Amino acid sequence: MKTTLDLPETLLRRAKRKALESNTTLKALVISGLKRELHAPSSVEADPIEQLKSADPSIWRGIKADHYVRQLRKGWK
Repeated sequence: MKTTLDLPETLLRRAKRKALESNTTLKALVISGLKRELHAPSSVEADPIEQLKSADPSIWRGIKADHYVRQLRKGWK
């Protein structure tokens, strides 16, 4: 199936160079990257507590962090 992608010019140039260096095509490189991304663990599946460690502190305005974490853990086995 054909599709059109609107990519930043610098990214496209880097991808074309990578394809040449890897002796492959841009199409094959995009397919490989998509497959790898789709097989990677989703950020949704990651531990929510670990995700919170890198979050901006402003997300807690008006929310008690301890209460939030307890709510997340209720369904854990």
